[in-house]
Amino acid sequence: MSRWGFKFATGALLALCLSGCSVSPSALSRQSYALLPTGAPVPVSECRADNQSVLENTAYAYSGAGNPHYVEFRTRTSLLVAAGHHYAVHGTVAPDGRLVQEGVLALNLNNVSVDVVRKAIFDLPIRGTTNAVQDDCDRQVAAAFRVGLTAEQYQRLMAFSDRMRNDPPAWRSFSYNCNHFAADIAQAVGMNVPQGADRAKTNSVKFIVNLAAVNGASFDLPVDRQLPKHSVGQQLHDIVIARRTQNRVSSTGLVPPISR
Repeated sequence: MSRWGFKFATGALLALCLSGCSVSPSALSRQSYALLPTGAPVPVSECRADNQSVLENTAYAYSGAGNPHYVEFRTRTSLLVAAGHHYAVHGTVAPDGRLVQEGVLALNLNNVSVDVVRKAIFDLPIRGTTNAVQDDCDRQVAAAFRVGLTAEQYQRLMAFSDRMRNDPPAWRSFSYNCNHFAADIAQAVGMNVPQGADRAKTNSVKFIVNLAAVNGASFDLPVDRQLPKHSVGQQLHDIVIARRTQNRVSSTGLVPPISR
């Protein structure tokens, strides 16, 4: 590889890793974890809400208990992206409390090419898809924020989903990635979204912690289990502990409360 070719590849990888969003590992290797064909969603049965293999070490935050529907924001591990990838699942709460998943919403890339890499480096718009990729079903979920929804809120979520399926937004490395898309999902159902310094939309871990916080929820770190052995799990632990410490200091009057 030429010197300029090496610089280009290095810059591309850096841009994608800093974006805090998902490019399937097929971006660099076609041998495994390939993106699904364009327009082909992962069947709901293969990406279940109760898939214990990806949720057994997940830290949870909750809001809106007792409602008949739900949306669950998730930050999962990624082979390429140290900041993780954000997606959401949604569905109905059965009378016995079981979650009946009805869909997955994510912002991913349709494909990876030299032109896509070039655009990623310069934060240019790239064709996106709101279909899940296989990694959204298979990789460890570090954090999940489950929000109960009323029937009216769920109708709004379904309307938003239909609009996004029919006209997927363009993906950008920094200015509109999977975290921005998650914020739009939250706003569609009337949730608060982080603002100012708490926005942190280039890091999926920071974003999900802040999203829970501005909606009156906080994460309980697993005490009898380990978080995923991945930088996403370590970041989650550090951010949650730092926020708890900051909140305790604020409550003593030593520093002003965090402005939201």
